[in-house]
Amino acid sequence: MKKICVLIVLALIFTTCSASAQEQRLTGTDSFRFTLIDGGTAYRVSVGTATAGVVNIPAYYRPDTRSSYLPVTEISEGAFRERENITAITIPSTVTYIRNRAFQKCTSLTSVIIPVGVTRIGDSAFAECTSLASVTIPVGVTVIFSDTFNYCTRLTSIVIPVGVTHIGDNAFRDCYSLTSIIIPEGVTYIGDGAFLVQVKDENLTSITIPSTVTNIGVRAFYGRTGITSITIPSSVTKIGREAFHDWTASQTINVEGHANRTSADRAWGSEWRMEQYVGRNNQWQNRNISAQINYLGQ
Repeated sequence: MKKICVLIVLALIFTTCSASAQEQRLTGTDSFRFTLIDGGTAYRVSVGTATAGVVNIPAYYRPDTRSSYLPVTEISEGAFRERENITAITIPSTVTYIRNRAFQKCTSLTSVIIPVGVTRIGDSAFAECTSLASVTIPVGVTVIFSDTFNYCTRLTSIVIPVGVTHIGDNAFRDCYSLTSIIIPEGVTYIGDGAFLVQVKDENLTSITIPSTVTNIGVRAFYGRTGITSITIPSSVTKIGREAFHDWTASQTINVEGHANRTSADRAWGSEWRMEQYVGRNNQWQNRNISAQINYLGQ
């Protein structure tokens, strides 16, 4: 009787282990957990359990041999957050949505290709990936949300694809290594602190604001002292305070659509061309930025 019981227990253990191993093989790795979404038609990577090396996210998944393979279309909020030893990630073409903070603080991640098909990249999705040197944003993305690449300190260049209309608050804040940025026609909104650096930075030497932009946020280009000149197109109807904080006398701001300071201040208020500093008695005061401002008129 004891032998029979032992055999039954061993059989149950073997069956459980085999099912678990089968589930892992069907995902292509044992580094994920999945959640069924969209009325049972797709899966989301709910948790990435890999802690190091290269991560290959599968395009399709089924939990067992009785189930059909379904596409993996989403990466969940915080799925790989703080996996500090992950060095590379392959995202399949089935994925359409990378949720908030999905890869935040993956500090060893050096590059990522976001495939065509992804239409939404959430807040802070790659924030604080301090080793990330290159990233491809696909055509199809229309909004770069807040803090998406905040504090990616080794990111050297970024191409924002045609179709993007909105660059969110702090989207590229403290990306000190950026040397070039291409903002395409069609972008209407540049958010607060979008390209701000807290310490003066001279790596970024040029940037073009397209003629479709209507809003430039508070401190949008704060600390970008390497830009030799910038032109504010006549399409702009709003500029936030301290948009050009720390800009120096060797830099030039060309203003289209306004013939003089009075006209520009009437449209935007005077704080767009000012910066705050600690004055007498340790009180915050405003002063004009040092940059040369040319008013080009209509």
